[in-house]
Amino acid sequence: MAASLDDREVAFVGKLVSMTRSEAAERVEAAGGRVAREPSATTSYVVVGHAGWPLRWKPPLRPGLQQ
Repeated sequence: MAASLDDREVAFVGKLVSMTRSEAAERVEAAGGRVAREPSATTSYVVVGHAGWPLRWKPPLRPGLQQ
């Protein structure tokens, strides 16, 4: 059973290695989450793909997201 994302927002950055972005979005939605086009103040989770590391964002990420 998949974990519930309970209407939380998920953003993907970088190239995902194991699946397409569409497949990842389908899984998020199937678990009750929402997919964001880019991270924002309302984003609960940021999934960083292999090609997205190191993570850089403008404006700079809050210290809690930089870890």
